[in-house]
Amino acid sequence: MKFCRTVLTSVCFLFVCASLAFPAQPPEARIAAGPGKSPGLMTFSSWVVPDPNSNAVTALTFKSTDNLKVLMHATTSKSKVWNWSVKVLDEAGTEVFSDNFNHNPNPGNGFFGSFLIGPLPAGFYLVEPLIKQGKKKVGMKYWIWVE
Repeated sequence: MKFCRTVLTSVCFLFVCASLAFPAQPPEARIAAGPGKSPGLMTFSSWVVPDPNSNAVTALTFKSTDNLKVLMHATTSKSKVWNWSVKVLDEAGTEVFSDNFNHNPNPGNGFFGSFLIGPLPAGFYLVEPLIKQGKKKVGMKYWIWVE
């Protein structure tokens, strides 16, 4: 029961993050409320696709034969180096995939990063994408199901 509640919480969190990262009103249509410091890392999102040649979400469950890829997107207003990383854990908490890379961002422009995980055996997996820029970290956790 606790596992189902965690999965449901993770799915709800994903929808909230997606609505915050992709608001209905385009960014160029919003106006600033007043002067202030630039936030640095401005947007962050992550999702899994079953085909490494695609960037579109085409499935909510995956097959054990799918060549899975984790995609991440972020935008920043600073030029500090980003460290992108992802960790994938099975239901028992055992790490089944981990990788990272550094990227020099172009402030104001978004960047897509990807990690090819490959096929996974049937089961539930916790995906933990993370971006670090200087001392700041932004990440999320969500579950995927492979059948």
